[in-house]
Amino acid sequence: NLLPDDTESNLVHADFDPANILVTEINGQLEVSGILDWEFSFAGSTLCDVANMLRYAHQMPDEYQDLFLKGLRGSGYELPSSWQITVNLLNIVSLLDCLVRSDSENRPNQIKDIQELIAHIFDVFSKVEVVPYDTSWPNIFDIEAKKIKAALGNSFSSIHHVGSTSVPALAAKPKIDIIACVNHLDFDYQGLANLNYEYRGGFNLPLRKSFTYRSPDLNVNLHIFEVNDPEIELNLLFRDYLRENVQARDQYAALKYQLLEDDASHKKDGAMYRGYTLGKHDLIQDILNKSGFKRLRFVICTHRAEWVAAKQFRNKYFFEPNKIEDPYTWTFDHKDHKHFILYQGVNIVGYAHVQLWPENRAALRIIVIDEKNRGKGYGKEFMALIEKWLKLEGYK
Repeated sequence: NLLPDDTESNLVHADFDPANILVTEINGQLEVSGILDWEFSFAGSTLCDVANMLRYAHQMPDEYQDLFLKGLRGSGYELPSSWQITVNLLNIVSLLDCLVRSDSENRPNQIKDIQELIAHIFDVFSKVEVVPYDTSWPNIFDIEAKKIKAALGNSFSSIHHVGSTSVPALAAKPKIDIIACVNHLDFDYQGLANLNYEYRGGFNLPLRKSFTYRSPDLNVNLHIFEVNDPEIELNLLFRDYLRENVQARDQYAALKYQLLEDDASHKKDGAMYRGYTLGKHDLIQDILNKSGFKRLRFVICTHRAEWVAAKQFRNKYFFEPNKIEDPYTWTFDHKDHKHFILYQGVNIVGYAHVQLWPENRAALRIIVIDEKNRGKGYGKEFMALIEKWLKLEGYK
């Protein structure tokens, strides 16, 4: 959803970049003296041209990108709020296409250039900024909360400031996390769209509707759940525990900075690393356990611990008893197969595998509760959660 849709049909230059601009020095300043354009073009989004023009911006003086964007806006072009992500994605697509078609034997420098550009974009995507606590964050929440409440109208039930920016004295990414509760997840998004909130899906939480607002001055992550969803209680308990326990708060902050250092170290080695997000998992689980969170909740497999559990459930209850290896591990990376984990508190107690079929149909391939947790109604609840998600997604 972050790539341009098919509503735009502008003439895109396709290969237009800074190398097409001729400049001359007049009175100590560079001025454009000519533009070179080529014969290849296609119909598409203006952002394709923006992507081409900014592909090498990180290797050029800062004023290059600033003046280019100033020229765009000055001519009346309005960049969408997520334009930077879209531009980087468009460049990745183009660069991978170039890489596939490059002559590695005769053009090694071209290959190296493409690889360096791709590595730079990944570095931009993975950059995480953690800053000291800002006393303005609660005020920003209050302002946005009023707007969101009005936008949701009759669907609205309650709203909460969560995440690290909701904990006084805790270092955090400068993004305000907000949970809004609605009476039913099948609500009208238009009010939020009018506020320039962009729908992002649910990520690893099937019964969540996520939205983001991005501007030079404000970053908001809005998470919308149905009233009484266990994720609401989870976030509030986690927030309140950190507010009330200085030692845990400081331990969490120290871990963030350590993970950022680890990320930076891996990048220097040229390795891909996502330690910041995944590295907080164990401490978060420990804090949730201490906070007393015990509800049943289900997620789409994301963390390595969840994938380990999924494989163990499959092998223990289905394939090892038949003395065969799991022949369906390929489904772990297939878009039409969803693998779910059921938590009771912080403990994994169940697993399910759903296959999505054409014509909005779906099949439950596996559902299993760990033997020691059977007889508690977990299987029935797990099934109900999966069916609820499928219905929301439009499956029969």
